[in-house]
Amino acid sequence: MLDVVDFYDSHGNANERMKAHYLLGCVYRDLGEAPQSLQCYHDALDCADTTSTDCDYNLLGRIHGQMAMLFKSQYLFETEMQELDVAIACAKKDKDTLSMYSYFEQEIGAYYLLEKYDSMKIVSDSVYHFYWQRGDYESANVAVGTLILYYLRNKDYPKAKYYLEKCQQSLASKSENFSYDGWNNIYYYWGEYYKGIGKPDSAANYYRREMAESSDLNNKVMSAKGLYDLYCQYANADSVRKYADLYCTLNDSSVRVLATNNVQHLQSLYNYERQKQVANQKTIEAERNRMWIYTLALAIVLRIFSAYIIANSPTAPTSYIGYEQALFYEPYSISESTVRIRTSS
Repeated sequence: MLDVVDFYDSHGNANERMKAHYLLGCVYRDLGEAPQSLQCYHDALDCADTTSTDCDYNLLGRIHGQMAMLFKSQYLFETEMQELDVAIACAKKDKDTLSMYSYFEQEIGAYYLLEKYDSMKIVSDSVYHFYWQRGDYESANVAVGTLILYYLRNKDYPKAKYYLEKCQQSLASKSENFSYDGWNNIYYYWGEYYKGIGKPDSAANYYRREMAESSDLNNKVMSAKGLYDLYCQYANADSVRKYADLYCTLNDSSVRVLATNNVQHLQSLYNYERQKQVANQKTIEAERNRMWIYTLALAIVLRIFSAYIIANSPTAPTSYIGYEQALFYEPYSISESTVRIRTSS
């Protein structure tokens, strides 16, 4: 892949160079090397010629979208939002509505983690209705989860139920073997809904289904927390103790997974910095060697040039001219007489 990048850097146009560096960044991304990936994306952006009428804004938007995902994985949500804003602007310029809404969809999670819930609701609503009108119910359900969460947080239970039922209807059209796992924690949301309207038995049932059917550790943590809060609300001491212990155990596991991911990130960052140091050291050594070669070559040229000037000077002694000629043109056959003449002079 590096050879491909070198080829297009030498022979490609701006769009081809940008695409080559972008694809190299994607390779590093898939290898888990976030720092190298980010550097390649920056290199790709440096290749873009936005003054050209044929600038590939679709690709430019994808580059910023990938950078946003990298920043999200490093918990840099403000920087993620900045990259997504640029990606959205590129999609608008390219008149690519589908890509624009995919970037809006990425913004939803960032707004949630930044606790900007009103902005999250506005974007979620727009994305949900866009996908629903297109008949893309799966994508719509991805966005509807944050809408449900928003209305549950604000105790607007009729609106929360409305979107829960819409989501349930679209999921019900799947095959009988379809798993709800990964679909916006729908069991957990139903549990939160029933807890909010005062139906603890139904709430507990949905929390337990989420824990039983979900393979996502974070979903299990949320469900255990839901059961703990539910039994605290109804002062069931035995159940409170049971789910407090379960919640702590699952939460500790989640923290360990997060710590492992952070260690992997630090390792990749260290590897990248080490590679940069080695590359910089080699660059310095190559530059030093090049300077020595230039200096030596210059010294030789100056020596030859000065000898030539002296040898061709009208005032130069004949004996000296003969000696210089012998020195530079017949270095291995200096006659004894020439040396004698040089010595006598």
